[in-house]
Amino acid sequence: MNTPMDGFGGAAIEALRAQAATALAAAAPAVLVHADGTLIAANASGRAVLDEASAAAFAVRLAPGLRPGRPARMERLRLPGRLTPATFACSLLVSGTTRAVLLVGLDAVPTIEAAAPTVAPAPSRTEEPTAPALPARFTWRTGLDARLGAVDPRLAAALGRTPEDLVGLDWHALGAPGAHRAVLEGLSFNHLPVLLPTTYGDALDIELGGAPIRGEGMRGFGIVKGRQPVPAGLVREAAPEPVTPTAPARMATPQPPVAPAPPAAPMPPAATEGQPPVRVTLSIVPSAPNVVPLRGNGEGARTDNGRGENARASWEGLSNGERNAFREIARALGARLEGVDDFGELPASEVPTPAEEAQAPDNAQEATTPEAPTFRDETAAPSPPVSMPPSVIAPAMPAPRPEPDGLQRVLADGERPVLDRLPLGMIAFRGDRLLYANRALLDWTGHADLAALEAAGGLAALFGDAPEADEDDGRALTITTAAGLPITVEARLMSAPWEGGMAMLYVLHRVAGAPVSPAVETDERLRQAELALREAESSSRELRAILDTATDGVVLIDAAGTILSMNHPAEALFGFNAGDVKGEAFTLLLAPESHRAAVDYLDGLASNGVASVLNDGREVIGRVREGGLIPLFMTVGRVGEDPTKFCAVLRDITQWKKAEEELIEAKRLAERANLAKSDFLAKISHEIRTPLNAIIGFSEVMMEERFGAIENQRYRDYLRDIHASGEHLISLINDLLDLSKIEAGKLDLAFTSVSLNEIVQQCMGIMQPQANRERIVVRSSLATDLPPVVADARSIRQIVLNLVSNSVKFTQPGGQVILSTTLTENGEVVLRVRDTGIGMSEADVAIAMEPFRQIATSGRAGSGGTGLGLPLTKALAEANRASFNIRSAVDVGTIVEITFPSTRVLAE
Repeated sequence: MNTPMDGFGGAAIEALRAQAATALAAAAPAVLVHADGTLIAANASGRAVLDEASAAAFAVRLAPGLRPGRPARMERLRLPGRLTPATFACSLLVSGTTRAVLLVGLDAVPTIEAAAPTVAPAPSRTEEPTAPALPARFTWRTGLDARLGAVDPRLAAALGRTPEDLVGLDWHALGAPGAHRAVLEGLSFNHLPVLLPTTYGDALDIELGGAPIRGEGMRGFGIVKGRQPVPAGLVREAAPEPVTPTAPARMATPQPPVAPAPPAAPMPPAATEGQPPVRVTLSIVPSAPNVVPLRGNGEGARTDNGRGENARASWEGLSNGERNAFREIARALGARLEGVDDFGELPASEVPTPAEEAQAPDNAQEATTPEAPTFRDETAAPSPPVSMPPSVIAPAMPAPRPEPDGLQRVLADGERPVLDRLPLGMIAFRGDRLLYANRALLDWTGHADLAALEAAGGLAALFGDAPEADEDDGRALTITTAAGLPITVEARLMSAPWEGGMAMLYVLHRVAGAPVSPAVETDERLRQAELALREAESSSRELRAILDTATDGVVLIDAAGTILSMNHPAEALFGFNAGDVKGEAFTLLLAPESHRAAVDYLDGLASNGVASVLNDGREVIGRVREGGLIPLFMTVGRVGEDPTKFCAVLRDITQWKKAEEELIEAKRLAERANLAKSDFLAKISHEIRTPLNAIIGFSEVMMEERFGAIENQRYRDYLRDIHASGEHLISLINDLLDLSKIEAGKLDLAFTSVSLNEIVQQCMGIMQPQANRERIVVRSSLATDLPPVVADARSIRQIVLNLVSNSVKFTQPGGQVILSTTLTENGEVVLRVRDTGIGMSEADVAIAMEPFRQIATSGRAGSGGTGLGLPLTKALAEANRASFNIRSAVDVGTIVEITFPSTRVLAE
């Protein structure tokens, strides 16, 4: 025990030792260090775990934060040669003015053969040593010679040996030839099962994982799954000579075998001459079904001749395992990293020689199959050792290669968003310093950025404080979030170039459906419930805001008609606050004459009758607070599945009522005007027609000179004018009566089978004398076998006469008027009247179709007309269920078409 006394009083030091005597006498590592960093005392386990420099640094850092007389404080301290921090109980001891820090390790205690500070009775020779508790994990590191450099005390204690005994040995010497072969190959590996014999008569069942570190050998971790008995008759094989781990060892030429010495160990009692030799078969633990293993070396490798030599050189510094790892990352991104797939063929230095190819079958299975712990049956004949050629045992170190620029570019700041998009958690570190954590890992743990993760404790807080994952195969790890919740993940450890140097890279895959502790499940349920509550509150506020934005009043009532609540538009509509009318009857908001309608409406909905299905609303009268009345349209419906709550939507229909009253008043005025017109036409029919008939009759008698001759010729001319004027006036009156009857729908029509060709020929005969006087040619083009139509013969005759009269009237001498009939393909009958007159523009046509409107298109004086020809013709055509169409052009002529639909055409 190192007990320096310089600068300290002997009594104070002895008092501090007395206070720490119990801890120093225990098997757990214990170190007593002065507050200024000077080592006072330490037991054998403490010296094995902590060196003097580390203990001094911890004491100087922890002493200001500790208080004497307080319970020990747990600290996670990073020890040399370990990936994960160790837990120490730290206490401050005081004797006078002298202060010291006592560090007691709480992790697995290494077994130390040296004597403890306190004397204990020697155990009996027949007493077997007791195996200590198994550690969950441990770390390991090998050098370029494949021998262990730094040994985790937890592994040494589990094997029953001291760390100093294990330093300098390789995995083959410890009983794990498969692990030794993986270290010699220099490739990343994981989930490698091995059995390590211990001094307690059993073996440790361990899974190893490791990754190469350029220029430093291999570094990795192990997971202890339990203890197993050593199979009887099996001992460890002798370790082969180590080789350089930069490339797999290959023999240039086979060497002659050397006769080995006979084994000195005695035959085990289980193997006798009468029994066959014992053969033990160890199977490899299969991969978990939810783990996608990285492809082996050479899988999927291909050569792209189009790649440039620059991209090829940028990846030459990587091993095949590292290339495969980044191929998987590129495949997850849906792209291919530059230069990765250019190395489907091995470099020239790794191409096997013909002699090596002869041994390829043996070496191929050895390189591609994960090795289980290999044991040798002593009952079988020993195999002769193979001597290594000098070129293989001590190969020349290759010249240093340039840094892999391609990979460094991928991991540079400009390309790190690519890693942030991966669904895997990634964290890069070098020693105790974190270099990078992608967004997926930060989201899982709840840290804002890398600085927050570093401030929370870094890797120690991420991996150290989490409980162990309860997995049968031991492949899952547990990380701790910022809130202290564990997350089960599967980890892959590899080395990668980062910022000009090598760094370790953890790739974490979150395990779906991993079991969680009841406390974590309760916390998760509570968090989910809080999130659901906040979402429900937010949704409720949004719905309330929407209801308050609507223009309709919404009132919530129960089955008894009691007001429960109402929105802001309802408050503005009735002038009541929601709190003032809460609990009052719903009829408070309605006028007395609407109470019965509202109550019956609500009862019909509550009884699930027909009213609940045919919910068409009701018109009610609302009552405002100031005493006024407003017309409302009320719609009531159920609220969700609750049969006791109803929602009444009230809409102010004051504007609708005003518009309705205006329409009613306009209708009343129109009916009054129509009645006045009818009265006027009736008076014309009775009061004017009778004297006109007398005038026309007497003028005819005088023109015929029945009671004597009229000698003066001028009197005869006057009588003819009187007769013509009377005829014109009676025709005008008849047209007015017909037009008014058509508009009122009171025109009496006698629909019969009418032959259009016959009516057209009759009208041509009537209008022929007038056309002859105007020197206008009237022609016809009538279709043969034209079917008859259903129409009124008198009105059809009047239509033809009006159209021919207008054509003759507005056609210059020498012009033509053509009448034609035809049957279309659709079964329609068309009557056309065409002339070569002066024509009309589109504006003139619109004017001509209005009653009593005339256009000044005729250059001839005395053409006359009342402006009722075209309007009356159109009205008569529509009364016969036919369509009227007019087309005209100035100085070209006019064509009018009367089309009878197929439904008005009789079959032949």
